[in-house]
Amino acid sequence: MNIYLYDACYLLTNIFDTYIIYLFMKLFFKNNFINKKAAISAYTLYYVVTSPVYLFYSVALVNFTVTLLLIFIITLCYKSKISKKIIVAILNQLTFFICEAIVAGFLGVTNIDPLQNTYYGDAFSLIMVELLAFVFIKIIGQFKNLSSYASMPWTFFIIAVLVSVISVVFEVFLFMQKGINETVYFFSLICVLLLNFLIFYLYDSIAKAFTKKIQAEISRQKKLYYQNQAKIIQQNYESTRQLRHDMKNHTIALGELIKNNENEKALEYISSISGTLAPAKIYCDTGILSLDSIVNYKFTIAEKSGISVNSEIAIPYDLNLPSNDLIAIIGNLLDNAVEATSKAEEKYIKFHLEYFKGTIIIFVKNSFDGRLNISDNTYKTTKQDDSAIHGIGLKSIKSAIDNYNGEMVINHTDNEFSVKIILFV
Repeated sequence: MNIYLYDACYLLTNIFDTYIIYLFMKLFFKNNFINKKAAISAYTLYYVVTSPVYLFYSVALVNFTVTLLLIFIITLCYKSKISKKIIVAILNQLTFFICEAIVAGFLGVTNIDPLQNTYYGDAFSLIMVELLAFVFIKIIGQFKNLSSYASMPWTFFIIAVLVSVISVVFEVFLFMQKGINETVYFFSLICVLLLNFLIFYLYDSIAKAFTKKIQAEISRQKKLYYQNQAKIIQQNYESTRQLRHDMKNHTIALGELIKNNENEKALEYISSISGTLAPAKIYCDTGILSLDSIVNYKFTIAEKSGISVNSEIAIPYDLNLPSNDLIAIIGNLLDNAVEATSKAEEKYIKFHLEYFKGTIIIFVKNSFDGRLNISDNTYKTTKQDDSAIHGIGLKSIKSAIDNYNGEMVINHTDNEFSVKIILFV
């Protein structure tokens, strides 16, 4: 076909190619951009650079390398770990490579030197590659846990990279062969395709198992909070019942003292009974059981440890809060605050929670001993005991925040630590 018509067709299909990459990224990162304008610029850069590189310097290895680098730049615009961004960039390239290999096989295109400037294909092949990639994206989209906040083991990361690299190298060698048997060629493509889907399946399975582990821990904490809330309520009930039972006798005793003008003894008597009859302390009474249970349980533990607590809560009682996510965030934040404050000389925790126009604001400030464990710009726990569960707690906070496209800001001085979280509900 006319070379100019082919070039025009490529420029049009490359727009669709950029859109498919956007859909691929959405599977793994949703639309959780670090900066939306930067993301638009990255996608624009991809189109602007890949178009002339492909049209004027059509060397397979150069195209592959440039495209992979630009896709990785796109992943940097999303909020996620660098290891996940690397895997996503490689899987994206592997997916497109398989689509191109399948179309090339049907067209009988072989004996391609990846280091030489080679012109091959036509407008039909360009369209077929994009449509095939689009179908693959829709199939991969059936995996529901790709976008979850899952920390992939380094073993999976290494295996995924190695499998992808080996698959590409294997197919490149096949392309370079002359007169290769079609059965062998398509059998190799099927194997590479299955390996590709296997990587997606393993990623989805690991993310699913991770999510279940978090939910199991949240359920355990939730049950514990509710049990403690029930104890607090029972304590209040018992104290009130005892107060009512003893009130008659106390009234008689006070009446006799006052009657005999023994006012000082009456005041002493009142002072002696006021402490014993005081009901259990309630720190949070919003009527939202999950919220009340968390705050009352954590602050009861805190005050028993000699920690001064203060709370400001402004939440409508009929607000439909995401209880599991709320427990994950507030429960673990207060856990961390209690743990850090217990080691400080001055012990205090300040907790603020409010709802305003579709936004939940959570703010926790506490004293600490000045020791911090910061690695890769990330705050790590200094707690050694039960580190596995504690690690789940930290990840569950991040996972819950991501569910609502929220933000978390951490600040600290030499002796004070604060966390502010905003959720959009």
